[in-house]
Amino acid sequence: MKMFGDYVVAIDWDTESLNEFAGALGTAGFALHQTSNLNQARLWMDAQACKAVVVERNLRDFSGLQLIKILRSTPETMGLPIVMVSSSANDFDIVEGLESGVDDYVTKPIRALELVRRIQAIMRNRSIRETRPLEKTVPAGIYIDLEGSTAMIDGKVISLTSTEFRLLACFVQAPNRMMSRDLLISKVWSQSDDHQGRKVDVHVKRLRAALRPFNLSESIQTSRGEGYFYQPLAFKN
Repeated sequence: MKMFGDYVVAIDWDTESLNEFAGALGTAGFALHQTSNLNQARLWMDAQACKAVVVERNLRDFSGLQLIKILRSTPETMGLPIVMVSSSANDFDIVEGLESGVDDYVTKPIRALELVRRIQAIMRNRSIRETRPLEKTVPAGIYIDLEGSTAMIDGKVISLTSTEFRLLACFVQAPNRMMSRDLLISKVWSQSDDHQGRKVDVHVKRLRAALRPFNLSESIQTSRGEGYFYQPLAFKN
C-alpha cells in the first residue's frame, strides 16, 4: 500500500471485493487505505491526500448511516465524496442511505471498475464546477460560488453536500427550464443508474429542506411525470 499520494479510504468492507477495488484504483492512479478502526479512518480522512471514502452500510461496531451523518457535520470531512456500499437493494434502504448524506449508493455484488468510475465522476464534476465563474440569480438572492463550492443566500452559507450543491447549481444556471430525471442524472452524477428516479427524488427532497429556512423550498418545482424545474422566487427574510 502506498503511504503517500492520493488515496481512497474504505471502511469495513469485505476483503474479496476490496482486493479487486484496490487493483482498479491503482490503475486509476490512487492508493487504497482500508480499515475497520474508526479512529484510524478519521486520521486518514482528515488528510488532504484523501480524495474519497467508501463506507460499508453495516459496520461491525457502528452504524454506517450514523458515521455518514457525523462526517457530513464535521468541517474536515463534510466535503469529501462518500459512497456507501451495501448488500441491500430495496427502495427503503437506498433512500435511507442517500438521505444520510452520501453522494452515491452502490449495491453488491460490486463491479470494482464501475465503482472507481463513479468515484471519478464525483471528482470530475467537482473539478468542472471549480473552473466556472460565479453565477448569481438576483430574484431569489441565491449566489452559487462554483470556485469555492459554496451556495449563499443573502450572505448566509447554505449547508449542502457536494451532490446537493451540484444539483442546486444545475437548477440555478437554467431557471424555468424543465429537467427530466435522466437529464439531472447525466448533469449531476455523469452516469446512468438502475435507481436513478429515486436517487433524484431523494436529493431534490433534501435540497428543498436545505432551502426551507430561507423560504425558498418552493423554488424547486415538480413537473408531474416529467421532472423538476427551478423557479426563482422573491427572497424573504
